[in-house]
Amino acid sequence: MIPGTSLLVVDFRGYGWSTGQPSVPTLLSDVVVIHEALPSLLENAGITGKRFVMGRSLGSAPAIHLVYEYPDLYSGLILE
Repeated sequence: MIPGTSLLVVDFRGYGWSTGQPSVPTLLSDVVVIHEALPSLLENAGITGKRFVMGRSLGSAPAIHLVYEYPDLYSGLILE
């Protein structure tokens, strides 16, 4: 990782350590909940600066959705 950067990794419903059942509609609605919680999480951690969104594999669709819905709040999109 580049010095001075921070990374927040999110598991979607039914993946990783999260609970629930995965589905396409919840992937997109969950990313909005994450977006709404992000300012408070970053503030509490003292993290400032540009925000980039990264999506990998199945997470690419929610990442694209997030940047599409809130283009003025994110500085870029990284897809893997």
